Amino acid sequence: MYFKLLKEGYSVKTTFRSLNRQDEVKEMLRVGGINTFENLSFIEADLSNDKNWDEAVKGCEFVLHVASPTPAIQFTHEDELINPAKDGVLRVLRASRDANVKRVVLTSAFGAVGFQVCNIFSGNNLSGCNSQIEIDMCIHAQK
Repeated sequence: MYFKLLKEGYSVKTTFRSLNRQDEVKEMLRVGGINTFENLSFIEADLSNDKNWDEAVKGCEFVLHVASPTPAIQFTHEDELINPAKDGVLRVLRASRDANVKRVVLTSAFGAVGFQVCNIFSGNNLSGCNSQIEIDMCIHAQK
């Protein structure tokens, strides 16, 4: 996603829970042919709290919300997955509204399909998976 936007000439501001991944992202972009990063900036912001979301969307015309907090734990109730995701979306939407962002695009997260497909809420039993791809998704989701 960063690659396409930067190639098209957009300025990209992206968020991470920790800025430790900046170099990793830049290296992936270099491999793809992006060698200059003046149109790329990073903001530390976590979907589980309000800190920095106003700064993250400040000056943006568009927001692409493509992540969701998906802790790698077993859930006893689906709300343990749903509520953090909902709260994160609301943080992004409120900050975007307050910054007069023109358009917000929300995508689904892996947890919306991976956890559901494999019935992960019932534990480590993979018998609910219908294919090797689904089993691989279950195993990945549980790591």
